[in-house]
Amino acid sequence: MTQVIQTPERQYYLAKLLGFHYKIVYKPGGQNRVADALSRVQDNSMLAITVPHWEFLNKLEEVLQSDPVMIKLIQEVQQDPSKHPHFQVRRKLLFFDNKLFIPNSSNLKTVLLEEFHASTIAGHSGITKTYGRLKENVYWVGMKRDVIDFINACLTCQQTKNST
Repeated sequence: MTQVIQTPERQYYLAKLLGFHYKIVYKPGGQNRVADALSRVQDNSMLAITVPHWEFLNKLEEVLQSDPVMIKLIQEVQQDPSKHPHFQVRRKLLFFDNKLFIPNSSNLKTVLLEEFHASTIAGHSGITKTYGRLKENVYWVGMKRDVIDFINACLTCQQTKNST
């Protein structure tokens, strides 16, 4: 009660605490074990380095090498880049505006939709967020329509989310 209360947040909580009888006691860090017990854990027994594995890119390369439409498009881009100004070929992969190009006939679209929508990290986010994450990384013709159809058919989303 002797300190100057300057912020609105402090004023709010002061008004809440005025009706109670309490005493604030300072405890040095070593004695205050409950408040910051996690910051005092000194267990350095696990040191690990993780390395990403590019399984998806290997699968994509296999699909591209077996898809005649993609082989033709890659050859056209390599032979005359001016006909396809937004396309580039890097490491045997086709990019459209610096985003990985996925052929419409590919089954990898379903894998990507699962990963960007239904994985643990994605958390069944809605159409806008799923589409936003996808369009930052990959591109295929009709991607937005595929995202909408996939999410509208997602059983988990249909059972647990309300229609807005």
